[in-house]
Amino acid sequence: MHNEHTFIIFDSKFNSLKLVKRMKPLVVKILLIFPLVCFAFYFLMALIGCIARIFRCGTDFYCGSFCLIGKILGAAGIILLFFSILPDIKAFLNIQQHASPEKDQKH
Repeated sequence: MHNEHTFIIFDSKFNSLKLVKRMKPLVVKILLIFPLVCFAFYFLMALIGCIARIFRCGTDFYCGSFCLIGKILGAAGIILLFFSILPDIKAFLNIQQHASPEKDQKH
């Protein structure tokens, strides 16, 4: 049984399509998850700002607590994004590490 999560061995007729297939999940995750994380961050910060305005929070809230909440949510978003694409990055680096061109051997 062939396991697609192993590595690619290059030969003289290297098929780059295999490498593209391995990169596809990483690209899809970056193109879908990154905008989603950015939108969620923007939406949550807007919601927090609106709620703070309803409760008539002053400039002390926006210069202190609001910035701290923004930093925490931003860091959580970056960590979420990083750990969601980390397995794909490891798989890609594993391919690059183990795949090397074979030397021409005449039999």
